[in-house]
Amino acid sequence: MGTRFVVCVSTECLGEFSSDDLTVGRAYEVLAGPDEHNTIRLIDDSGEYYLYPMDCFVPH
Repeated sequence: MGTRFVVCVSTECLGEFSSDDLTVGRAYEVLAGPDEHNTIRLIDDSGEYYLYPMDCFVPH
């Protein structure tokens, strides 16, 4: 399987969590997922890798 990317389309799906580390319209490389909780692991704008809800993204 090749490298997968997703594009952030919304940060509203994060709810009460900070959206400072995601940029709407930016493409992110998927490191893992989606898993059984519909989350994906990616490196965000902070340079760290975290789990995010897939609802924030669309395939690129």
